[in-house]
Amino acid sequence: MCADLTAKDVLDYLKDSYKDAHYFVPNVYFFGHPYCETDALIVRTNGILVDVEIKVSKADYFADFKKTQKHKILEFGYYTLPHDTYQKLKETDKRRTKVKAGEPIYTDRPNRFYFCVPENLIKKKDLPKYAGLLYVMKDGSIKKIKEAKLLHSERVEFDKILCRKFYFRLLNCQNN
Repeated sequence: MCADLTAKDVLDYLKDSYKDAHYFVPNVYFFGHPYCETDALIVRTNGILVDVEIKVSKADYFADFKKTQKHKILEFGYYTLPHDTYQKLKETDKRRTKVKAGEPIYTDRPNRFYFCVPENLIKKKDLPKYAGLLYVMKDGSIKKIKEAKLLHSERVEFDKILCRKFYFRLLNCQNN
């Protein structure tokens, strides 16, 4: 069963496993640019935000680290713009060039970050220090292999942010 799991299967198993969560939001762009889409955002009843990145192949797992800005945000809480990227943005997007190339750009991030994979797809030694690891077991249960580091203890106003995102999405749909 685990060998042919799809990301949708894993998402379904995660949802079943986190029934006690305050919210379980799949496939959402919650954190700011350039964080990327969150496969599963779990909002615990205590306000902690948990980002779960689903991977069903080793190649997909290792390819995720090409998203260097995302992983810098997770590890340090900020990212930087390389000089060439900064120059391109300077010409096209004045909002994102308020800082100089190489200066830190701070952005929101989850309180904890996990990779969720089929059992034994990756090992703890393959993980960055800030990430936790969840396995989908043969019976479909989720087993925590490594606890994710607490990246920060701030509580994000989840309801307010998500409501604003839906509101702007609704406005964009009405204007199209």
